[in-house]
Amino acid sequence: MRLPTNDLQKVLQTQVTVALAVASIVIAVGFAMSNLLARHITNPINRITQAASDIEDHTFAAASLDSVALRSDELGGLARTFRTMAHEVQTREEYLDTQVAKRTAQLEEKNQELEIARKRIDDELEIAQAMQQAILPATFPDHAHYSGFATMIPAREMGGDFYDFFPLGDDRFGVVIADVSGKGVPAAFFMGVARTTLRAVALRGLPPGECLEEANTKLCSTNPMELFVTVFYGILDSASSEFRYASGGHNPPLLIKSDGEVEFLPGTSGLALGIMEDMPYKDKTLKFGNGDTLFLYTDGITEVFDPEEVEFGETRLTACLKDTQLMSPQAQAVKILDTIEKFAAGAPQADDITCLVLRYGETGQEDTTHTPTKASSQHLEITLKNDLAEIAGLAEHIESFSEAHGLDGGVVFNFNLALEELITNTVSYGYDDDKVHMIKVTIALDSSEMRAEIEDDGHPFNPLEDAPEPDLDADIEDRPIGGLGTHLVKTFMDDVAYTRNNGHNRIVLKKTLLLAAPKEKDQ
Repeated sequence: MRLPTNDLQKVLQTQVTVALAVASIVIAVGFAMSNLLARHITNPINRITQAASDIEDHTFAAASLDSVALRSDELGGLARTFRTMAHEVQTREEYLDTQVAKRTAQLEEKNQELEIARKRIDDELEIAQAMQQAILPATFPDHAHYSGFATMIPAREMGGDFYDFFPLGDDRFGVVIADVSGKGVPAAFFMGVARTTLRAVALRGLPPGECLEEANTKLCSTNPMELFVTVFYGILDSASSEFRYASGGHNPPLLIKSDGEVEFLPGTSGLALGIMEDMPYKDKTLKFGNGDTLFLYTDGITEVFDPEEVEFGETRLTACLKDTQLMSPQAQAVKILDTIEKFAAGAPQADDITCLVLRYGETGQEDTTHTPTKASSQHLEITLKNDLAEIAGLAEHIESFSEAHGLDGGVVFNFNLALEELITNTVSYGYDDDKVHMIKVTIALDSSEMRAEIEDDGHPFNPLEDAPEPDLDADIEDRPIGGLGTHLVKTFMDDVAYTRNNGHNRIVLKKTLLLAAPKEKDQ
């Protein structure tokens, strides 16, 4: 039997049409359902996700979840909870930001107060250091049978080392070098007590051993900080060339003989002063030969370390003393300090450095100090490099010049302190490079006035205007920063003037003279 093909095709077309219609309806319904799902579920979730990102970026706005929060289903509850949480987070962040800003401002204020206090203390310590240096004798007496030089470089603003020398009458001359335990302000206070005590006892003319015994007893009874001091004290009899000495725990000096031989002075085995009362101290005697030199020092010299922590030591010191034997006492001391500084190569100074050079007899050698000078009867020129070590020899030249003209000691002290303050400022703050710069100091004298002029090529700085005037009546915490050093200069001088010409600073100091009788040299 045969079916008609036309009828079969019609049936198939009808079924295909129905299938396509059903498929289209299914697709349309699926698309509508997906849009409904996106609008009611996916989009709210995306908004909540975006809100979380906005909170992290600090750009969240509560209104962005308003439409979702109106829903009564779980997503609406989640949106409301999230919006409340976001508000709390923002509130806490704002509070934390406010507290951080407040604490930061307080810390900055405290840091500024600390910096102000530090600078004020630095100013006070600068004055204290100047006063401490001022109590140490500046120049050896001009004597036919001996000469010398001494210097002290503190490791901090104030030091515990000290030296001293003084005439005792009957051609006798006393020398002291000492090292207080510890560093800084406590050591400096005890240094002042120890120096005053030693000098007071020594000026009574007691032998060195007896002097140390009595000074030790006094220091033990007035030592609340339980510090101690090592001391070497000797008395030179210039007429007999005998040097009688005693040591209280101090490292022995070095004797440089005129033939170049260097040896340590035999010790006397005494205990440092201030430790135990009623301790004995023995004397020993040395006979000086013509041209012999005694080098007294503290352990800050031998215990200098280089960056590799190698110690300078006694061997290097001995070699340096041999090499400098023909120099004047001042030049010898300066050369040794220069050698130590180069050896340290920038390593921090751990201890005070002090030395005293005492030479006996007529050596016939010229003074070969490191500071170039030109002098006439009423005029002195000194040229310094921009190096703080150069300042050490400045006071020596001014002292010699002033003594030769019979100037009052107070005037000399004032000039030395003023010049040291101004030149220290120039060396410390006047240059940015590492080049060598020259600072010229000129001293002029007439019948009624002493005049000093400082000329340098440093940065422009007028201490009369750029340095603040301190309020000395105010408490230390209420004083303005800086200006104490400049205040001292203006106080000590009768007139101070500043000019700037051709790239050079020029400061002129003037002081009315009070002439004293010229000193006669010891015969």
